[in-house]
Amino acid sequence: MMSTTPGDNVDAHGDMDTSKIFFFRGQSDLQVVDESCLPEVSQNQPPKPRFVSSDPEFASSLPSSKYGFQPEPHDVSRIQDLKTPQHITPVKPQARWARERRLWVFGIIAILLLVGISVGLGVGLGLKKQPSDAPALEKLGGDGANTTSIRRQLLAVTAVNSTLYVFARGQDNDIWFRMRSTDSTTANRSATWGGDWSKPFGDGSSTTFSGPPTAVTWEENRINVFAPSSRLANVLTASFVNGAWSNGWGNLGVTTASPVALCKMADFYPGPGDNGTQGDYLDRIDQWITDNKTANVFHNFWLHEDNGFLFPDDSSGWDSTTASLPSAAMPAAVCHKADPLHTLLLYGEGTDSLRMRYWLNSTGDWTPWIELGGNFRGDPVVVSVGQGEQFHFFGIGADKKMYTFLWSNGTQSTSVEYRPELRSLDGSFSSVPSAIVTETGNSSVQVHVIGRGTDGFVKHRVFRDGAWDANWEDLGVQTNTAPLTFSYSNPIQGSWTGMAFIGSDNKLQFATWQTSNNSSWKDLVKWTDAGGNLTTQSMCL
Repeated sequence: MMSTTPGDNVDAHGDMDTSKIFFFRGQSDLQVVDESCLPEVSQNQPPKPRFVSSDPEFASSLPSSKYGFQPEPHDVSRIQDLKTPQHITPVKPQARWARERRLWVFGIIAILLLVGISVGLGVGLGLKKQPSDAPALEKLGGDGANTTSIRRQLLAVTAVNSTLYVFARGQDNDIWFRMRSTDSTTANRSATWGGDWSKPFGDGSSTTFSGPPTAVTWEENRINVFAPSSRLANVLTASFVNGAWSNGWGNLGVTTASPVALCKMADFYPGPGDNGTQGDYLDRIDQWITDNKTANVFHNFWLHEDNGFLFPDDSSGWDSTTASLPSAAMPAAVCHKADPLHTLLLYGEGTDSLRMRYWLNSTGDWTPWIELGGNFRGDPVVVSVGQGEQFHFFGIGADKKMYTFLWSNGTQSTSVEYRPELRSLDGSFSSVPSAIVTETGNSSVQVHVIGRGTDGFVKHRVFRDGAWDANWEDLGVQTNTAPLTFSYSNPIQGSWTGMAFIGSDNKLQFATWQTSNNSSWKDLVKWTDAGGNLTTQSMCL
């Protein structure tokens, strides 16, 4: 197979360059994003037909017979007619008495306005400004502690060869990243930033995005970053392989109303019906989005042996049968090593209750939906323990408390009668949670979860030895965006933990520390200003 890199088919505006077509065995319906939902997005040009390909590594000049047409020209004759004011009746000049009466009316109104302003200033100057613990307003559609809206995640962090890659959307709506390296040969060497913020494809890139990035490390030395484009909400992806970026953003052809949820399959999975001696799903990442048109969940995945994404059913190239139940948020998914292969969680539209279903390798199909109840805001969050033997769910209720459940694989775990019990972790939150699993040298596994409190401060809690710590820990740092926690490791220095958020000055605030059994993080977190000019605006549904 002739090998090329994805992305040459996207022009400076995120549109397809039809002179360099990558044929993706499917097509998006080109639905335009609701501009009221994305105030930063400019959509001044009509959409052009796009060509997408399921294999961004393969170039083809074959146009689609269904989508190879050009849009019909608009009939501008009526527009020209409207510019000709022949149908407008001239307005006669008013009589003198009418003009004088109008002046008297305007004068009285002006006097009343001046009186009102004077009274208002007098009252205002007589009041002292009262202190308030409500957070400042932000661009995410939130309005502080009295809002039902929840700040969504804006950052993505992943690691390759002891180097962290931090991704975010800039004020120019393009995707930016910064690298932070550790010396894997020296145990006491501290991490250093590898240069300033940059775009994957250089300063000349002008592709813009309507939502935050998500990223995953897979294969041996490969990162893929995904984000929804501004113009038509298509999912774009770029790959970083062996230290070099692909030539541009590749278009995956579906329109999304959410960021892209990702999960990575483990290195070995039993094939359908075998006894565990064969592996069918090596080097695979799965993507899940909320469709722009229907709000249903669409699914796609990459198989290394096919060198491309698979397209089971839908004409857009994504499987639309994953969830026919409209979702009110970004989906959450867990990839398991054994049955079930996938667990999908989402908030139902309208009631915002939590639903869950499994893909069973034994049946080759999805189970019915399992209703778990609740009334949630924001996006569901899951964190997997091991290779999917367990996972923890986290979500923010309409009462602003954080809720969780623990799922463990077992004989009854995939039955539709099995309903994990939601429990409240209390607290009062205004952002989606962020959670990680840490493990120290003595094999002590802990689950840490953080979130932005309604007072604006980051809260932290830990699950260890089968139970949650009694109280939330206030980390003493205030943020106006959703904080992110992450973990990584290198062969010499072992496991590390980190946190990041975008500050009120649009710069990245960043901290890392060596993982320990200490359940308290407050004394471990040492914040540094990592710069940038990042946006705090997110997507809405």
